[in-house]
Amino acid sequence: MYVLDDKKNRYDHFDGDGAAYDYVDLYDEDFAAGSFYFPPVASDSKFITFYDDDQGKTFGPIEIRR
Repeated sequence: MYVLDDKKNRYDHFDGDGAAYDYVDLYDEDFAAGSFYFPPVASDSKFITFYDDDQGKTFGPIEIRR
């Protein structure tokens, strides 16, 4: 898991909790929650894009509002 900002800086996750780190079997309408933690992005970044290479998913761009 990592994010790229609009300046192409890469931020790798450094920790997480819950289902993000546990093996979880999910069936039908089951729900699991977990988090990944990333370092702060550069103060002049306007957008980030989230990459999950394990699942082949990309989310973004996501606007950063300060």
